[in-house]
Amino acid sequence: MNLLSAPSGALSLAIFWTRTKDSPLVDYQQLRTVRQLAAEAPFVTESKLRWWIFHSDTNGLDQALIKVGGRVYIDRAEFNRWLEGQRVTPKEDRSAA
Repeated sequence: MNLLSAPSGALSLAIFWTRTKDSPLVDYQQLRTVRQLAAEAPFVTESKLRWWIFHSDTNGLDQALIKVGGRVYIDRAEFNRWLEGQRVTPKEDRSAA
């Protein structure tokens, strides 16, 4: 199928699957909704996740968010990196105690 003659959905899907070394695309298997992530991580509630998302432009969580229309998806790997960055004391420094 030629991409120029393909329906617009097929074209966007082809663009979604295109990867380059310089800009790897998100792994869609790592995307979670707020409800899914709250179910996987019982230490955080849906309400807390929504609060973090609302303030994502100031707390740095925006790097883990993908917004499509009215839906917000959370990249689990990026969320874990963000969460690790929230430690009061970095892991390396705690071992000296």
